[in-house]
Amino acid sequence: MNGFYESVRDIEHRDIEVFESQGTKPHFHAQVEILCITHGNVEATINGETYELKEGDICVSGSYDVHAYTVENENIAMCVIFPLDFLQRYLAAVKNRCVTRHILRDEKTYRDVCGLIKLYSEQKSRSGLFKAGWADTVLGLLIDKLELAPIAADGRVDTVREILSYISEHFEEELTLKGLSKKFGYSSHHFSRVFNAFTNISLKKYVNSLRLEAAASRLRAGESVTDAAFDSGFGSMRSFYRDFTEYYGETPQRYVRSNEAGNEKSRDKRRGL
Repeated sequence: MNGFYESVRDIEHRDIEVFESQGTKPHFHAQVEILCITHGNVEATINGETYELKEGDICVSGSYDVHAYTVENENIAMCVIFPLDFLQRYLAAVKNRCVTRHILRDEKTYRDVCGLIKLYSEQKSRSGLFKAGWADTVLGLLIDKLELAPIAADGRVDTVREILSYISEHFEEELTLKGLSKKFGYSSHHFSRVFNAFTNISLKKYVNSLRLEAAASRLRAGESVTDAAFDSGFGSMRSFYRDFTEYYGETPQRYVRSNEAGNEKSRDKRRGL
């Protein structure tokens, strides 16, 4: 499992992605990601700052920004992810700077970007030249509105990325607040405060979500419920059943039957265009 440093995305996802997002947990990658709110309200957390977004807003996550979205009910947010192959001109323009203004509230820019997303979705045959030009146009519109600053030297964001990467590699093992705090040189209180601020989720809930999705993946692959639970890091079947049912809205057995019937559940739903 690639976890929440989405290394697999950086390595394997080579095409532009345009889809309707229904939310995602905290993660980061080298690719640039934008979110256009087309209906209702969305909550976004970027590098520890939480923003309440409304229709007409654009949210921009630069390379390696830790970001998460909450999209509920009938709210609609269009997500675009630009892979590294389409970022050469953008990266050359920003040089050694990072995005410091992540939320754009500019009616004309929003209208232009949404128009370009519509154009992309309607284009049946997308040549490499079309996609490269399209990406440069969208990013070119945004870069004039973004505030850029030299990359900070305090290492705080880098530390959170390192923590998330470590957890993604070790979530099947026993992980405690005390143990992680000691490993990264923080007091338990400071570690918890920094982690919660950047991810907008508690450490326990975050680790549990990784274990639950790993368990669901194992169930889909045909593992027994017991093996899937313990192999994913759960210490007891009682806690696994409770947490799984709360997370997915059904028991592990019903989840397996739903998946066999072609009704796979996902916490990060996307409808591609």
